[in-house]
Amino acid sequence: MFCLLFLFQDMLGKVTVTAKMQIYLGEEQRGLIFETGRLYRMACNEVSKYVFDSDCMNFYKVNDAFVISKMQQFSRPTEVAREFYPPR
Repeated sequence: MFCLLFLFQDMLGKVTVTAKMQIYLGEEQRGLIFETGRLYRMACNEVSKYVFDSDCMNFYKVNDAFVISKMQQFSRPTEVAREFYPPR
């Protein structure tokens, strides 16, 4: 692993730390990273399509339309979904 750290200070004295990392992965880990990225991209496209088709720009309505149903689809218990996203 290779890591560079950058420190910046603004006029108010606030310090920002930025890290640039390069991680060397094996073939199995690379495959898992690419698969995760592919699934994330598919999920983002599905949400974007829903927002475009329904013209729904309300975060809570979009969240309700996707989170609980997707957690159930991917074998997440409804109780867990309701714990993280309780009904309003």
